[in-house]
Amino acid sequence: MLDGWRHDLHNVRLLQDAHADCVEAVFREDFSLPGNLKRVEIKSFGETRTFYRSTEPLQNRIFFTGNETSKRIDEVLRYFVDRNADCIMDVNPANFQVLPHLLTRGCSVEEFRSVWVCTGDLGRDESDFRLDCRRVDVATFRRLSPLVEDGEAGDPVDDLQPDPGFTYYPGFDNERPVASAAMFFNGESVYLQWTGTHPDYRRRGYHGEMIRLRLGDAFEMGAKRAFSVTEFDSQSSYDLPRLGFTLTYNWLLIVREPRPLE
Repeated sequence: MLDGWRHDLHNVRLLQDAHADCVEAVFREDFSLPGNLKRVEIKSFGETRTFYRSTEPLQNRIFFTGNETSKRIDEVLRYFVDRNADCIMDVNPANFQVLPHLLTRGCSVEEFRSVWVCTGDLGRDESDFRLDCRRVDVATFRRLSPLVEDGEAGDPVDDLQPDPGFTYYPGFDNERPVASAAMFFNGESVYLQWTGTHPDYRRRGYHGEMIRLRLGDAFEMGAKRAFSVTEFDSQSSYDLPRLGFTLTYNWLLIVREPRPLE
């Protein structure tokens, strides 16, 4: 049913745009802080979207559509060179003509991630859930997330944002927070992310329940599609196809360290 999604230029672009919208929501929240202490910049070069902040390594992002000319690519890269900044790039795999030029400009392929998509609600009956899944505000989720990761209260998770596009889900077993997940909705596409289960509570089906819960919410909201990005051989890469997701493309993780362009 979803064969048309595999490396299709238009459909991959829909997912790219949704991913970029999610990144922009995070950066805009940082930008809104008094004094813009992270020196956030959000800038488009034609259709190419870029996100820069000075405070953290390998957090700056470029989303290449694949239609860029060599001149436009150099313009975008020079923007980060002028800031002595590294960057991670997302390149549309359905139009890889920009990749050879990127490799001549000091960029390197570090690894790949898999992008999965689902275009229909698979049905959800929370009555058969063993996990007590809830929807909470960002402040509550920030407090609970470290408990899911290691069982101890830690520092709040800074990247979690109060942007209305995000929905946050902790999962409880006998009132103990043992799972967490989130999703971002840009009006058309839902991006499933930040899914985790405490090590002591794995292999109980909780991860799949969190996916099913968010899928149901996504299509109730009017989403046309839901997608997720996974690392190779992760638990998600096994659970997603069992729950109706199709591998759409493998996203090459392209990185450029701070260095002169020429």
